[in-house]
Formats: sequence, C-alpha cells, structure tokens
Amino acid sequence: MNILTAVVADADSPINIWLNEHPAALGGIAIAIGLALAYFGVVGLRDGKTTGKWGYQVEGGGAVALSGVRLIGGLAAIGFGIYKLFS
Repeated sequence: MNILTAVVADADSPINIWLNEHPAALGGIAIAIGLALAYFGVVGLRDGKTTGKWGYQVEGGGAVALSGVRLIGGLAAIGFGIYKLFS
C-alpha cells in the first residue's frame, strides 16, 4: 500500500478529519473535478472523437460512449459538490 492510499483510506487521518470539518472545501474540489469531466465530455460529444485513458484516439461510437460516461460522471461530481456546499 503506498502512502497516498494509506492517508486517504484512513478515516482518522488529518486530511480526512479536516475535510469532515470543512465540507465546503470538499464540495469545491468535487465541483472543480466535475466541471473538468463535464467539459471534456461535452467536447468529445460535440467533436465525435476523444482521447482514451492512455492517450489513444477514439472515434465513432466508442467516443460517444466514453464522452457520455465522462459527462455523467462530471454531472454526478458537480451534484455531490453542491450537496456538500449546502449541507
């Protein structure tokens, strides 16, 4: 287990305790990630091509599916961020 996994997976780590005390920070991070995902999802859907996880070019139906997953993931992250901001 690497150090990042050990820090994030531990519920009593200082980072997790701070994020529990400051839910707006967690919401802001989630919204930023969601906006990036949604942006790349919309661009991929508009252009009909996108890049895959390791930089390869995807076109056609695969690009639409991958961009749709990115868009849905981005919207879910934005929704979670808004929830954390107002909870």
